[in-house]
Amino acid sequence: MKNNISIDTTSVNKLKKHAKRIKKQKNVTHSEALDLVAKELGYGFENWHHLIVSNKNIRPAEEAFNKGCVVGFDIKDGLDIVSDELLIQDSLLEFAGEKHIFDACCNTINPDDPKERTFKESLSPEDLEEYFREDYSFWYFRLSEKALEQYPTIKKMLNFVLEYSYFPQ
Repeated sequence: MKNNISIDTTSVNKLKKHAKRIKKQKNVTHSEALDLVAKELGYGFENWHHLIVSNKNIRPAEEAFNKGCVVGFDIKDGLDIVSDELLIQDSLLEFAGEKHIFDACCNTINPDDPKERTFKESLSPEDLEEYFREDYSFWYFRLSEKALEQYPTIKKMLNFVLEYSYFPQ
């Protein structure tokens, strides 16, 4: 079984609905419909169980994004930070939060634009996509439960994150 495939929870939920339709259309059991959906997806899933295991791997990253417990560092700086009991480097955070990160990139002021427009306003969709893929690289960490307990307020959390930053206020 290949374990390096990731699938987000939103997609899993849509696939469950699709399996219900297939169950009715093909007059198969629910389990058979789920397995068919997993296989026909085209990502190399062997069965529904394989798909669920792949989703389980990304859930901590999704949960961290949903809670706002993600810290991104410029890739050059992030490489110098070692995962510890407070900050956990998670390569799936980039995948789990891609839409959020892309939206943030789109709505950031383009420093090269004399009119101080956002990237979304100043670049074509193709150029924006290229900029995001090539120049918007970060090293992402999730905050552990211990970090959330130790730094319960936003002010304390920001001060904690600044300890890791090379550009303190």
